[in-house]
Amino acid sequence: IIGYNSYTHIDVLKMLKLQKTYLNHFNVPDVSFIDPDKDMQKIRGSYDFLISDFAYTELSPELKDSYFNMVIKKCKFGIILGGINPTGPSDNSLGRDDLDLFYENFDLVEHEDNATYGKGGILFFSNNQRTQGKC
Repeated sequence: IIGYNSYTHIDVLKMLKLQKTYLNHFNVPDVSFIDPDKDMQKIRGSYDFLISDFAYTELSPELKDSYFNMVIKKCKFGIILGGINPTGPSDNSLGRDDLDLFYENFDLVEHEDNATYGKGGILFFSNNQRTQGKC
């Protein structure tokens, strides 16, 4: 990882332990680890970029709402890989209600199916008002 001020992992406890063990082996500085089931109060002000590889789409509806409000809304850019179901419910996917939240809160939202990820897809989002053209 090059050119960052801080890096935050938000994941289930087992994955956080694996990530921490791996990164500690390389003495990666300024990394924090947040368990969304109990440490959401540790979320800092804003984030430049979010990457989620199926994790967000697999959250319970309640935790998904909390995560959206406490993390995703504070991001300038993001990529979410996972199930995308634009006409259906949000069970283990980004459903119509989830996608509506992105469209309501971000200037640019694009999503597409991606056979590489099986039934999954990719969602790209950015907020041009907050980024002022920065990439």
